[in-house]
Amino acid sequence: YLLVGTLPKQFSNLPTYSSTLKKKFGDMYTDNGFAFMVSTTTEEAISWLWNAERKGTTTQDWPPSISKLLGAGAVTNNEGKRHRALRRILEPAFAPKATRDYLEVIDMVTCKHLDEWASSSQRFHKSEVFKMYALRLFFVAAFGREGDLAVLHQLHADFKIWLQGFASPIAYRIPGTQFYKSMAARDRILQLVEEMILQFKKENPKESERAKTTMMGRACYGVDEEGNPMKMEDMKDNILNMIFAGHDTTYASIGSAIHFLCEYPSIRTALIDEAKGFQEPLDYDELKSAPVLNAFLAETWRMDPPAPLGVRKLTKMQVYNGYTFPKGISVGYNISLLNKNSDLYPDPEAFNIERFLPANHPLVKDPQIQKASKHVDFNSMKANYPVFGGGLHACIGSHFAKLEMRVLVTRLLQSYSIEEQNPEKLYFPINGWANEFRLTSVNALGCVG
Repeated sequence: YLLVGTLPKQFSNLPTYSSTLKKKFGDMYTDNGFAFMVSTTTEEAISWLWNAERKGTTTQDWPPSISKLLGAGAVTNNEGKRHRALRRILEPAFAPKATRDYLEVIDMVTCKHLDEWASSSQRFHKSEVFKMYALRLFFVAAFGREGDLAVLHQLHADFKIWLQGFASPIAYRIPGTQFYKSMAARDRILQLVEEMILQFKKENPKESERAKTTMMGRACYGVDEEGNPMKMEDMKDNILNMIFAGHDTTYASIGSAIHFLCEYPSIRTALIDEAKGFQEPLDYDELKSAPVLNAFLAETWRMDPPAPLGVRKLTKMQVYNGYTFPKGISVGYNISLLNKNSDLYPDPEAFNIERFLPANHPLVKDPQIQKASKHVDFNSMKANYPVFGGGLHACIGSHFAKLEMRVLVTRLLQSYSIEEQNPEKLYFPINGWANEFRLTSVNALGCVG
C-alpha cells in the first residue's frame, strides 16, 4: 500500500501479525506500517537499544499522529536536556515516597466504587466503567479531592475521541477526518486542564499541605536542576498524558486482571487467602511485598502488556549482532513477543504465577518454571520484563500503576465474589481485555463493614 504500508494487513490480523513475522524471519525482522521499522524481540536486543538511548544515539519515534496528540511538551516526546528537565520535575510526583501518600485516597475511592458496582441493580457492568474509576483515582491523587463529575464525564468522552486518532495514518487537521476530531478533543481537554491548574494554584499555595502531598502540587511547584518551574503549555501536555495513562492503560489492566481471576479459580483462592491476612489500614510495604498478589499482577502484565510496543529512531549509524543499522532508521521492541519468549518463560502461552513466586513458596509446583524466570523482577525495569519500558524514557508512573492494581485486587477479593461474561481481547490502541462483570458481597472484610 503506497501511503499506509502494511497497516491494513496489521489491523486486519492483529492477533497474529507480529508473531507470524517472527516465525518467518526470526527474532529480528522488518516491517512498514506507519514507517519502515526493524522490530526486535529478544532481551539482548532490547538492552542494546536502551543502552544506545542512554548514550544519546536514539530518539523517541512515535508515528506523527500519536506524537501530535501527545503534545510537543510531553516528557515522552522530548530528548536530551529538555527531557531531563521535564522528568526531574515530574518524577517526584510518582516516586515510591510520593506514591505512599496516595494509598489512603486510592483505597477510599476503590472501596466506594466496588460498593457501587456490587449494590447496583444492574446485573453486569461493562469494563468501560473502569475508565471512569481510573479518572477518579487520578483526580483524587492529583488534587487531593474528588473531581467534579461533570468534568470527569466530559474528559472521559473527549479521551475516547482523542484516542481514536492514534490509528490515523495522516496527521493533518483536515476537517471531517478522525485526526481532526481527535485534535479538537485534545484542545478541549487542554482547556479543562489549564482551568484546573489555575484553580489548584489559587487554592493551594506552595507551602500548603496539598501542594506537598499531591501530584498536582509536586508538578506545579517542582523545578528543574536550574531552578525553573514547568511552563504552562508543557504542564498541560504532561497532565494530559498522565490522565491518558490512568484512563486507558489502567482500564486495560483491570479488565485483564478480572479475566484471569475468573479463568483461574485456584489462583483466585490463593489470592483471597493471602489478602485475608493483610493489616488494616492497608500497608504500602505489605502490599508491595505480598508474593501471590505481585506474582499475579506480574503474570497478568506479562500476558497482556497494555502498551505492547516501544520504538526508537537511531541518530547515528549503529552495529549490533552483525547487522548495520543506518542513521534515521526506526527500531522497535515488541514487548508482547518478548514476554512470550520460551527461554525466559517456559510454556509462555500458559498463565502461571509460579514464574514470579519466591522459590520456596508453597504454591511453586514446577521448579523449572520458576527457575527459568528467577532473574525477572517486575519491580525493576529490565529488558527481560519491559512492560513499563526502560532506558531514559521508562514509565514515570509505574509505582502508581502497581499501587492502583494492588489495592483494587486486594479490596475486590477481600469482600466480593466476581463473575465475568463476554470477554473480548483488545489489541489496539491498548492491549488487554474488555469484559462484563458482576460483583457480589460475600465477606465483612476490607471495604464492607
